[in-house]
Amino acid sequence: MNHPTTEYVEEELTIREALLPPQLRALRQKLSQKAKQQKRFRFYSLYAHVCRADTLQAAWKAVRANDGAPGVDGVSIEQIAASPESEAAFLDELQRSLMERTYRTQAVRRVYILKPNGKLRPLGIPTVRDRVVQAAVLLILEPIFEADFEDCSYGFRPGQFRPPSLANHPSAPASRLQRGL
Repeated sequence: MNHPTTEYVEEELTIREALLPPQLRALRQKLSQKAKQQKRFRFYSLYAHVCRADTLQAAWKAVRANDGAPGVDGVSIEQIAASPESEAAFLDELQRSLMERTYRTQAVRRVYILKPNGKLRPLGIPTVRDRVVQAAVLLILEPIFEADFEDCSYGFRPGQFRPPSLANHPSAPASRLQRGL
């Protein structure tokens, strides 16, 4: 398998960031720099950044691009995206409820998907509204937490790819099975 180079990963993240509104991109950059420069700094008052119109708009674009099924309320992405007016009304109402602190998450719709072994795996589908808020929170918190990760940390990080297993590397120590333990 061909793994991307560090330069490619940095370029990919730059492209991803470039799709964000300039003010949101600048905010994320500042949060990231502060988190990297002052490891013990505690961020307060981030909620106002989640409520910003540009944050919610970017979150909506991410949710819309990801598609997905409706939640328990039955409202689909297509219904919200039916017209520019309905999108604007959706985002305005969401921003208002966040700013007035009346926003409440809704129940998650439970569905079951079939696994290859024939068993069922439960899957939770949040409402589109809740997904937009989750994406907005991610946009604000991600640059802060990314600063804490080491370059060798992979997992579910955007633009990070897991290297080949170290167990297969010639310099890796023998496994427990190879040593007979």
